[in-house]
Amino acid sequence: MGHRDIGSKSFSEQEPLVSVLVLTYQHVAYIKECLDSILMQHTSFPIEILLGEDDSSDGTREICERYAAQHPDRIRLFLGHRADVLYILGKPTGRRNLLNLLSAAKGRYIALCEGDDYWTDPFKLQKQVDFLEEHSEYSCCFHSVQLLINGDLHAYPIPNEVDKMNITLEDILSKRNFVTTPSVMYRSVFIPFPRFLLKAPYGDMALFTLASKTGKAACLDEDMAVWRQTAKGLWTGLDEQAKLDGKLYMYRSLYPALTKPQRAIVDEKKAELLELFAHSRYPFSPGRKRLYLHYLRFKHRNHTSFYNIGGT
Repeated sequence: MGHRDIGSKSFSEQEPLVSVLVLTYQHVAYIKECLDSILMQHTSFPIEILLGEDDSSDGTREICERYAAQHPDRIRLFLGHRADVLYILGKPTGRRNLLNLLSAAKGRYIALCEGDDYWTDPFKLQKQVDFLEEHSEYSCCFHSVQLLINGDLHAYPIPNEVDKMNITLEDILSKRNFVTTPSVMYRSVFIPFPRFLLKAPYGDMALFTLASKTGKAACLDEDMAVWRQTAKGLWTGLDEQAKLDGKLYMYRSLYPALTKPQRAIVDEKKAELLELFAHSRYPFSPGRKRLYLHYLRFKHRNHTSFYNIGGT
C-alpha cells in the first residue's frame, strides 16, 4: 500500500535547500509544538517539510492534515498505514516512514525532528546551513539540546573529552550516542540505502554511520532544540536481556560498514556488555557466571554480515 504524497503539486518551482523530515505517530499532545517550531524558522533559502504520519489513532493524523492544508507551499504530507510498518527485533518502528521521507527529500541537506520533539531557535536551520556551506569537509553538524522528562528540562551534555570540531564515529561508539535526532543536519548522502538501514535498531546511529563515510561532524555550541523522553520509545520498558540483545544487534548490523579500528571498539564494547549481563544474572555465583558468560559469548560470537541476516 505504501505512503501517499499529498499536496506536493502546490510547491514553488524553486527547489528547497533543506528537507526537514518529521516522523510522527501517536503524538497528539506534541505535534503542534513540533510543527510550529519548524514553521517559525527564518531562512534565506527555501525549505520543505516532509511530514510522515504513521496512521495514528489519537488524533495526530487529523492535526497533520490540517497543517498540510494550511501550509501547502511548505508541507508535504505522507500518510502511512500500520500494515506497512517495519518490525525490528519484533517491535513496530517508524523505519519505513523514515526511508520513505528520505527517498522523497529534494534538499541538499536533511534535518530531522520527530513529532514529540521541537526546536527552540528560529535561526537553527540558517546557522547549520551556513556552517555546512562554509565547511565542505563536514558531512553533518549538530548542537546540544535540552532533555525534557516529565515536564522538566535537563542538560544533555556533550562529553567534555571530545573535540567538538572533529566528532568521529569512534567517539560515538566508544562513549554514547550524543548526536540527538532533533539536533543534527546531514548532507543528503543516504541514497541508495544500504541494507542495514532497514534493520539497524537505532536509526540515528545508522544515519550517523553512513554520514561519517563522507566527512567529519561538528558540534555547534548552542542549545537549539528540546529532545523529549517519553514512555513510548522503541526500547522503553524492555527488560535487560532485550536491551542487551538490541545493543548487540546494533553492533552486528553496523559491523560490515565499520573500519578495522571501529570494529575493535565494537568488539570491546560487546565484551563489556556480555560481562555486565552475566554478572547481573549471577552476581554471587562465579561458577554459574562463568558458564553463562561462555554461553553468551558462544551465542554472539560471530558478527555475521548483515547482508545475510533477516531476509529481504
